[in-house]
Amino acid sequence: MLSGSHPAPRPARALAHFIADLQLATGLLDTVEVREVGVDRGPWPTWLRLSVAALAVLVGWFALRLIRVRRRAWA
Repeated sequence: MLSGSHPAPRPARALAHFIADLQLATGLLDTVEVREVGVDRGPWPTWLRLSVAALAVLVGWFALRLIRVRRRAWA
């Protein structure tokens, strides 16, 4: 028996929230309107992608080197 003084079991609460959300979502379908995306900025320029990739490799190399130095110090 579920009364107001005791919380519902977890699955029942989850189902209740799901049903409430579903009812809310279907209630909003009447007001849905489709809009254009706006400005499509496209992919990053090649020089910027290469710069970010080089920076990521450099940071990875530095982190790996730092880990190796710390491991040698602990050994």
